[in-house]
Amino acid sequence: MAETGKNITPPTFPVAQRMPLISLCDASLCEVVRTLQVKVIIGIGRFAQDRASNALQRQGISGIRTEYLMHPSPSNPMANTGWDAIALQQLTNIGVMPYLTH
Repeated sequence: MAETGKNITPPTFPVAQRMPLISLCDASLCEVVRTLQVKVIIGIGRFAQDRASNALQRQGISGIRTEYLMHPSPSNPMANTGWDAIALQQLTNIGVMPYLTH
């Protein structure tokens, strides 16, 4: 978070600090995927989906489906109107709603 309280997004994070952080996150994600035998990863935003796909590929992990939900960012006009309905529709389209409801 910036001193102003604004979120620091990955593209604006200094590269010298971003890359080590991404490496740690990638390694942790792959450890969780292996431990929990994950079949589907749903990233919040395409950046998260791409990061997951890249991490899995670098670790030689295959057979995991990666999907995304639209990120609820204030800078995304679509996310500012009815994000919850959009997210529910995306989760339905991905096919995971039966696992999230009773």
